[in-house]
Amino acid sequence: MKNMSNAKQITDDLIYRMKHTSLNKFNIIREVERGWFPNGVAPFDIHASGNIVTFSVWAESLQDAEDQVSKFLERDEDE
Repeated sequence: MKNMSNAKQITDDLIYRMKHTSLNKFNIIREVERGWFPNGVAPFDIHASGNIVTFSVWAESLQDAEDQVSKFLERDEDE
């Protein structure tokens, strides 16, 4: 996934991927620090309960979904 910084870029990318690839919705569950809150625009739905976060990701495969979440969390740590 490209580095996207605003909602329009994220929406445009999702629309392009939905038109040109076969996407499925995956729920990726990760443990984060208690009190974690994402910085900036999140490219997918996030549900947090305590230190367990579920990311609902549209992706081509489970591996693609996992990669998207990992990149998001790495970016989030850098900010």
